[in-house]
Amino acid sequence: MRLTQRLLALSLLTLSCVFSFAAAKTLTEADRRLLARYEAIRAELAMDNLEGARTAANDLPSNANAAVIARADSLNTARMAFKKLSAEVIALGAGVDGFVIVHCPMVEADWLQTSREISNPYLGKKMPTCGKVKSSP
Repeated sequence: MRLTQRLLALSLLTLSCVFSFAAAKTLTEADRRLLARYEAIRAELAMDNLEGARTAANDLPSNANAAVIARADSLNTARMAFKKLSAEVIALGAGVDGFVIVHCPMVEADWLQTSREISNPYLGKKMPTCGKVKSSP
């Protein structure tokens, strides 16, 4: 009987932690827009499409790193700003259902994406699958 009570208590504690974590990761509409625009920028950089990344970044006018991407004159400049933007966005999206954190050892950088299938925004078409999923919800 005591073992059953302990298991029940442990189960309730675990469930409580899960619900607390889920509640802590509730996103606002602004957060969802930021994550959606970030994913669009990431996808364009992964395809080596500077113009597409610039266009997607224009939708985030209040973000300094997105503004750099919107004005970037090269993929390298856009990717450097994307690295800084990623640091902000990973903090927001870590643990959110539907997003995974990926690490590229070649450039020593992380990013957030919506698929477990690697699509590297830092190396683009040169090495599209370079990276490893670090975490997912």
